[in-house]
Amino acid sequence: MDYILIGIDSSSLRINYADEEIVSINNKYKSMIKFLVIGFIIISIMLVIIVIQSLLNFFEQYKKIIYIRSFHGYKSFHNYEECLQIITVSLMAILIISIILNKASLSIILGVTLAGFVLECLLSIIFLNLVTKKKFTKVMKGES
Repeated sequence: MDYILIGIDSSSLRINYADEEIVSINNKYKSMIKFLVIGFIIISIMLVIIVIQSLLNFFEQYKKIIYIRSFHGYKSFHNYEECLQIITVSLMAILIISIILNKASLSIILGVTLAGFVLECLLSIIFLNLVTKKKFTKVMKGES
């Protein structure tokens, strides 16, 4: 039977099966998830680099105070008190701005901010301990 002669377009007679549609949607979501994961990894790497650079700057500015405190027996938390205060103030500012902009729910904003605060504090204390131990002799000799 010739469909063109009776006015029916032959391309409209193709039957789409349900599994073809599901595969198409599944592929779309897979590519979207891959894109989001790669973006998250890149942003995480950039944030770690920024945190490490700011910690190196903090160490250079406060190295004598850090070593004096460590000689007096202060714990790591108290040695890096200024750094933790800076982190707290910056994350409080981020929290306030995020709440004012209201781009996400309050529970998501609080959760992400709290997770970021904990991770940044842990990374800061660990990294500053490593840098302090590594540069101990240079600072004591007065080289840097």
